[in-house]
Amino acid sequence: MVKPPRAMVTPGGMPPSPAAYAGRSGGLPPEALLRHATEYGAWCQANAAKLKALEAFFWPEDK
Repeated sequence: MVKPPRAMVTPGGMPPSPAAYAGRSGGLPPEALLRHATEYGAWCQANAAKLKALEAFFWPEDK
């Protein structure tokens, strides 16, 4: 069996936790929540793209 390229199966680095954006006020400002959501969303989309690439690699559509 042929192995898929390493880039397809290597998970991306996790985005920082929301606590990384916390200030001294004891809470997260709205800007920090939006920044975290953006980074997390990009991470999820990258993993979804890798999953689709693996699916195409192992189960190519017969044309």
